[in-house]
Amino acid sequence: MSCYFILLNPARGENVGFAARALKTMGFSCLRIVGEDLQDSKAARKTGYRAHDILDGTTNFQSLPEALTDMDLIIGTTSKKRIKRYDYQSPSQIAELLKSKSGIMKNVGILFGSEENGLTTEELEYCDLLSTISMATSYPSLNLAQSVLIYAWELYNSDRLNIGEPANHKLQVLIKKEMDQLLLLLGFDQKPLMQQRIMDRVMLLNSDDSELLMAILNKLKRSI
Repeated sequence: MSCYFILLNPARGENVGFAARALKTMGFSCLRIVGEDLQDSKAARKTGYRAHDILDGTTNFQSLPEALTDMDLIIGTTSKKRIKRYDYQSPSQIAELLKSKSGIMKNVGILFGSEENGLTTEELEYCDLLSTISMATSYPSLNLAQSVLIYAWELYNSDRLNIGEPANHKLQVLIKKEMDQLLLLLGFDQKPLMQQRIMDRVMLLNSDDSELLMAILNKLKRSI
């Protein structure tokens, strides 16, 4: 499993450099930026001391969908509660979840919004799960690079996170596709809050339960 840290429209090169250092320190190397090539800025090079290989390997995208197209699971980070979503996972819960799903996914994206506004409701619609960091006060909020460091640290300490080719690659994507179709058939598109609630819970299933659900979905599809 590969974890991609995706920065959406970061505003400051300094934060990109600090984020690269955080990833380097925790043993991660996959950094993506949607927007300006700030990884090449003087500010990023200065704060990204000894992490220039991470900055050099950063991939840039012009749009968010392009940056997410090869992800099996997309985790959006937010400090705000949204009306359409009920479940918010902590960084430690995300680490545990990825351990349990390591056999059915290859690429996982952790998405971070801009320093000023974070991720909008529309941008979070691209995400399969939402995650938030508990804080004693709502302001001042965490810096972008600090948030990246917390997630990287939790994943680093997840000692059962398997790195490599999963045994059942793309199962997560197939489950999402089949569940979307089933919920549409059952008329849940008329109840978007309930539909999102169901999908959020499905995304939390571990590898064994995901395979069991896929077997049930295949059986249902043949009987319809």
